[in-house]
Order: sequence, then C-alpha cells, then structure tokens
Amino acid sequence: MSIDFNDGLLAALVARDDAAQAQVYRVMYPQLMLEARRVLSEQDAEDIVQIAFTRFLSGGVDALRHPRAIPNFLRILVRRRALDLTKYQARRRSSQSAALESLVDLEAEPAFEKRLLYRDLSRCLSALDAVFQRTIAVLYLQGRSYRKAETALGVGRDTIGRRHKNALHALETCMGAREDANDDR
Repeated sequence: MSIDFNDGLLAALVARDDAAQAQVYRVMYPQLMLEARRVLSEQDAEDIVQIAFTRFLSGGVDALRHPRAIPNFLRILVRRRALDLTKYQARRRSSQSAALESLVDLEAEPAFEKRLLYRDLSRCLSALDAVFQRTIAVLYLQGRSYRKAETALGVGRDTIGRRHKNALHALETCMGAREDANDDR
C-alpha cells in the first residue's frame, strides 16, 4: 500500500482528518517499526512508534511545509525517541547496578559490626557471675519462661526476676562501656 504525500494530504492532516491520519499511520507503521526495532525490543518499538505518531499529529504536522517530508520527519522522530528511551534505560540500569553495589557494601559492614558485637557480648557474658550466666542461659539460650526456669534453676520466680534484671543491667553496663570505647576511637 502506498500513499501520495501531497498538499491535499498535508492539509487533511493539519485539519485533523481521521481518515488521513489512519491512512498515513497504516502506510508508515511498518517502516517506523523497522526503524524502532533497530534499537529496541518489539514492545518498546511499538510504544515508541505510537508515541512518535501521536506527537507528530499533535504538533509536528503544523511545522511541516512540504508534504514529501512527512516520511523522513516521522522516521527521525521515531529514531530520536528510540535513542532517548535507550539512553534512559541505560541510565536506569547503571543507577540500579550502583544501588546494588552500595547494598553489597552495606551488607559487608553490618557483618563486621555483628562480629564485633558478638565478640563483645561474649566477653561481657563471661565477665558475669556464674549465677547470672546460668540465669541468662536458661532464659535466652534455652528459651524457657520464668515458670520453667524455676524448676531448672531450683529457685523462686522472684529470685529469677531479680537475677535476670541484675544480669541485664550488668550486660548493659559492660556493653555501654564498649560503645563508649568505640566512640573514643
């Protein structure tokens, strides 16, 4: 199917004649898709062709003086839009890869911090009295409630509560000293 790009067609496009627009679209679509597919995937190419044609009809037609310039104008419009999309996708990919790299760096840092925390916690736990160590072990490591810890430790709930509170206070003090020492570095 061919079309005669003459002054009558240009006048019909400027007048927003639906039949003329549809005719130009049908004739130019395969050529424009070929141009867009050189750079983009099928779906992106189709989107770009539609965007370029809509843009052409909304303002580009008025700028044309010679009807024979319509095919080249549309091809250039599609090529520019396709290259713009390609640049946008490349920027997006590079920003996503930069974000992933920074995420990997962030993941490496907490692992180091976690090792330091475990080391200091282990040091602070070993500095506790044996009674407090046993209370923390039963409550946290074995996951027992105060009621079950009563049986395991052989003391009343009130005693377990006091030991628990005192052990946590001693750990907080020891770990707080660690935080203060790290802040001084």
